[in-house]
Amino acid sequence: MRADDVLLCDVGGTGLWVKPRGPALDEPNARALTDVVLGQVFRTGRSHVYLDLCRVKVLDHFVLARLVALHFRLAQLGGRLYLVQPRPEIYFLLRRHGLARVLHIHGVSQRPFYYAARTAARLLGKKPGRCEGNEP
Repeated sequence: MRADDVLLCDVGGTGLWVKPRGPALDEPNARALTDVVLGQVFRTGRSHVYLDLCRVKVLDHFVLARLVALHFRLAQLGGRLYLVQPRPEIYFLLRRHGLARVLHIHGVSQRPFYYAARTAARLLGKKPGRCEGNEP
């Protein structure tokens, strides 16, 4: 993902709004996204970053590690990383890896968690009954 593939909107105060244009955040996208975000943080002096995940359908493990690293880097600078409006399957993935306790997540879709668990199980190639928390 090049810098022009990431939409950055200044939300005033100490925050930056970041919205990936594509539906997938994979290794090359995450590297470019974190480079662009940190560049904008240092350039503008805004330390709170709002990453809008409403369009993102795919996150790989490399992205999860980069998000945690970005979270801790922003914390060192006195800021925070907020993940905004993740899809249910993305939230389930974050929760499954224990990152929902570490990262600041806001605006999770109101669709039933059962649906999210079934969708995530399908994406992970597992039977829905083998995933935790997917009982209706």
